Amino acid sequence: MLTWLQGTLKGDPTVFDYHGTGYIADAHYHVIARLGHLADPHELQITPRNTALLIDAGRRRMDLSPVGGARNDTVRDGILKEVDVRTGRTLWRWSGVDHIPITEYYRHRIKPREPRPFDYLHLNSVEEGRDGNLLVSAMSTCTLYEVDRRTGRIIWRLGGRDSTFRLGPGVRFCGQHDAHWAGENLIRVFDNGTLRKRHAARVAWIELDPVARTATLVRQIVQPQHRSVAIQGNAQELPNGDTAVGWGSEGRISEFAPDGRSLFDAALPRGMITYRMYRMPWNGRPNTPPTVMTRGGTVHAVWNGATGVARWRVLAGPTPKAVKPVAEAAWNGLDTAIALPGASASAPYLQVQALDARGRVLGIGIRGRR
Repeated sequence: MLTWLQGTLKGDPTVFDYHGTGYIADAHYHVIARLGHLADPHELQITPRNTALLIDAGRRRMDLSPVGGARNDTVRDGILKEVDVRTGRTLWRWSGVDHIPITEYYRHRIKPREPRPFDYLHLNSVEEGRDGNLLVSAMSTCTLYEVDRRTGRIIWRLGGRDSTFRLGPGVRFCGQHDAHWAGENLIRVFDNGTLRKRHAARVAWIELDPVARTATLVRQIVQPQHRSVAIQGNAQELPNGDTAVGWGSEGRISEFAPDGRSLFDAALPRGMITYRMYRMPWNGRPNTPPTVMTRGGTVHAVWNGATGVARWRVLAGPTPKAVKPVAEAAWNGLDTAIALPGASASAPYLQVQALDARGRVLGIGIRGRR
């Protein structure tokens, strides 16, 4: 399946007034479930129970005088939800405001004329651990939390202003995204590098000692251009031990070997950024046929969402049943342009065949030009 979140941001982006829906689609790109009315676009993870872990948001009244606000002020509550995929029913709900005090806000004081509701938590990832408890990242407190699934209480804090663990050299992080368990007592976190003294963004592996209450930096991968990343970003450990990284608002994606060597680095087109990047097997088979377009003596073959297409074969003729092969070309991205030879450029009917690496036909598109 594919999952994604889709919606709109309204008004002041710092207020984060979001309205959206979570979608789940099969390999044919049919939407098989919708999880609607979400106020946060950060998370949608499917559990083995066919439920979805989501981050949502709401408005709450709160005393902000400890950080320079009013006694009866408004905050943006960070909410965790588990939702039944089939019915859309909420099975479990957790409120950050009920468990995390305003004094954990990392910047100490609210800026003058800070927009409301004030987003002092900004939850941006949640993952279920082997014991069922939840690892939660809150960007605005620069803290990772382990939340007891049964009671809702916070078991421990890592980082921030009230860390349960003593942070060893190089552990401290801020503005972080995408925290995951990478092993027993081992956490992998995308550190955006947005402490007051900014440093290069990185992927950090941090080992926790639950007895000594210490946190130790095991290893790290530093952003290749040594830039901090203002917002967004993620890291994914691949089955072969490599690490795939999306560098968020820097608009780059990378892959690194276990020893830290750079294996791949690419820049997205100017103005584009990525919240998260994943590398994984995907066998997409659209139920719609390939599209055939012509411009002069060139055929353009497009099959949006199809994987496994290695080559395109073009056939031309007077009728759909009387077409013959006239050209072939290697797949070259979403829109593969193929030059037509001689008289075939004016044939009444054109057909394109999507071929896999063994030459088997995966899909056929037909276009009549008269």
